[in-house]
Amino acid sequence: MKKITTMLCAAFLMLAMLVTASAASNVSVSISRSKKSINAGDKVTITVSGKAKSCNSGGVEVSFNSSVFELVSGDCVVSGAFMKDFNAGSQDGVFAFDSASDISGNVLKFVLKAKSNAPTGKYNVTVKFKADSTTASATTTVTIACEHSYSNNCDESCNKCGATREGNHSWGSPTVLKEADCQNKGSAKYACTNCGETKTEALAKADHTYDHNCDTDCNVCGAVREVVHTFAWAGSETEHWQECVDCKVQQEKSAHTLAADVSSNETGHGYACTVCLLIPTAEAHTFDSVCDDSCDACGYTRTVYHSYSGRYTVDEAAHWNVCVLCGAAVNTANHTPGTAATQTTDMSCTACGYILEKAANHIHIQYDDLQSDANGHWYACRCGENSETVAHNWDSGAINEEIGIVTYVCADCGYQKMEAYEPEFVFSVESVLEAVKESPLMMIFALSLCGAAVIIIALVVVLIVLGVKNRRLKKSVLTIEPQEE
Repeated sequence: MKKITTMLCAAFLMLAMLVTASAASNVSVSISRSKKSINAGDKVTITVSGKAKSCNSGGVEVSFNSSVFELVSGDCVVSGAFMKDFNAGSQDGVFAFDSASDISGNVLKFVLKAKSNAPTGKYNVTVKFKADSTTASATTTVTIACEHSYSNNCDESCNKCGATREGNHSWGSPTVLKEADCQNKGSAKYACTNCGETKTEALAKADHTYDHNCDTDCNVCGAVREVVHTFAWAGSETEHWQECVDCKVQQEKSAHTLAADVSSNETGHGYACTVCLLIPTAEAHTFDSVCDDSCDACGYTRTVYHSYSGRYTVDEAAHWNVCVLCGAAVNTANHTPGTAATQTTDMSCTACGYILEKAANHIHIQYDDLQSDANGHWYACRCGENSETVAHNWDSGAINEEIGIVTYVCADCGYQKMEAYEPEFVFSVESVLEAVKESPLMMIFALSLCGAAVIIIALVVVLIVLGVKNRRLKKSVLTIEPQEE
């Protein structure tokens, strides 16, 4: 049926052309595509637009590389034509008007599909637009692109089309083949962690090597450089000089010129030199406590940092925070009464919780942490009353022999006390030998004792020997018998 319709349209078109009194004029055509580039197997829509004056009938013819594309569908879309048709097999279409009409707009739309084996490249698609006896043509280009396929991220050549790219190697850590120095470049070898490919790169020359900032000669090649010393004042109790902060070279040594008034800095106070501003014989500052910010001797002011307790210290009228190091108070404020006391609830300060008025049936609510002083520790109730004071539970103590102090800590509340440390002397051969090693006088004393001990032992031996002889003598006298006459 489709073929019959097409044949009838063609016959009618030919008849119309035979009876046309005049030919169409100002005929033109243009072509556009939905995609500039497609891959094999993809489709592209081509739109043909035409213009003509006083046209009775006409047609459109499409041509392309049939080894690359196939025509999927087409539609003649001439506006106002009473007859229009497109034959995909012959790749052309026809149209006719019942009277001469102007054409301005789309006349044909068709779809091309790139074959699956289409090679990459640029291909022309051409259309011819005929209005009565006048023909115009137009061409567009469709690119068949490759969906590149590579063996891995490092592959530089497409497996399909051979297109090249820069491989995305993942180079591992270098293996140094030759160390660089300040005279020669080095080299290093890299291996890709993906494909195993290797490359060798040069290593830049190393910097010259010097012992310090003021060293003029390179330790490797002997290259000489100019250096600039950085001097600062240094001194002793009697002299000062300019000293390089890097190499310690000295210059401009001279005696101090002391000022008449006492000066001070963060390390101490004393009479400063008017030239170098150093204090040759500075005395250490003295402060009353770790939180005291003013030296008792010179008035030097230092920055101190209090360590305030997070819990309020209270009395009947106010509350405040206390430094646990020096006892200084901050944030002192009067109590702010809360809800009035009832039969079962207390009236407390809304800021610190201190009980301003007890409930009729008040129950002591103790703070979680123990309060303590030198005498013991206890729990405090928010109402101001304390539990019974309990004696501290001291540990065995931590000895600091350098300062001669032993520190004891209560195992229950953490309160600490310090006492002077007096080591107990235990007599032993080892202790005597150790004392002899540390003091020549002890060695002399020990030798003296040894000498005295030897003399005493000798006297004892002599007395024992004499005693034995005496007993033998007495025994021999007693056993003599008178001889008979």
